[in-house]
Amino acid sequence: MTLKSIAGILIWWKPPRTCDSSMIIRRVMECGTWEMIRFIEKKFGKSVFKREFTSAGPGDFSPGSWKYWSLVTGIKRKYPERKII
Repeated sequence: MTLKSIAGILIWWKPPRTCDSSMIIRRVMECGTWEMIRFIEKKFGKSVFKREFTSAGPGDFSPGSWKYWSLVTGIKRKYPERKII
């Protein structure tokens, strides 16, 4: 398993080479498998989840994932909603 192979699976609308690690990690946090989460944790450490959760913006997480990662990271943040113009 590699970051690029994960990108090819979870970020199907973009070529894997155009995806940065933050985008891939957030997508794994949103809809990755347990094996993908463990791969990210092993490669970057547990703190990467806190970093990505802290800097997440509208559209990065569903409300359910937001609640889950809020509990896992211990970070309480208001869910960032997209503003429709």
